[in-house]
Amino acid sequence: MKLFGSDKASKISLDGRDIAILEAVKRGRSGICTADILAMIEKETGKEIRLATVYNTVLDLEKKGLIKTSGSSSADNGGRPRRLFSITSTGNLALTLGEEIANSQLEAAHA
Repeated sequence: MKLFGSDKASKISLDGRDIAILEAVKRGRSGICTADILAMIEKETGKEIRLATVYNTVLDLEKKGLIKTSGSSSADNGGRPRRLFSITSTGNLALTLGEEIANSQLEAAHA
């Protein structure tokens, strides 16, 4: 999916994995870590996904400006603090446009 007509943002393209992760981050509202993103996607899809895949995709989405680091969780579990991610306004726009495109394609297929 291409966003916008010009400028740097027009080079943003998303695949299904990107969209699934954006949706999970959006549901996290105040911030979500990669392990929770993984758990949410596995629960929704019933498929196992590697944590490294989620983490690399999160970093890529952050480079594209679709999500941002919003802080870190406490290390209550004895481990190091986890980075929390939240969706940006551009990320929300990407999801909205993706949904509109998908809906229009479904309508065209059923016409």
